[in-house]
Amino acid sequence: MEGHSRNGQRSLAISYDLRGPDAIARVATPTFIPPEGIAMPGYALYASPILHSGQTLRASLGTDRTNKFPVLCRLFVRTYGPGDAATLNSGPAVSIDAGADADLTWRVPDSGGEPIFAVGLEVTSA
Repeated sequence: MEGHSRNGQRSLAISYDLRGPDAIARVATPTFIPPEGIAMPGYALYASPILHSGQTLRASLGTDRTNKFPVLCRLFVRTYGPGDAATLNSGPAVSIDAGADADLTWRVPDSGGEPIFAVGLEVTSA
């Protein structure tokens, strides 16, 4: 998206429609084999996660001035637990008023050896 960047000229815009008291919007990027790749037929897939416990995640966020309410934002990771079941682990939430900026910093907690397969941002509203 053109503009809305503190350090450059462009930024990633996330549009969402939160309806209901428990509505959550999540965006993520893979850091390891995605769930659809686990049972991929054909060649064997060998990979190593690019994100590990103890690393620090940082994100700079800015909200749209037309938001009607503050939004709660938090970083999260997804890991493969027992039986390759996806597990969600979220960082602390930060409330951001309409038109405001915020920086999120979170040290990825110990995953107990479970590989982290995605990292992302969660948005919700009170």
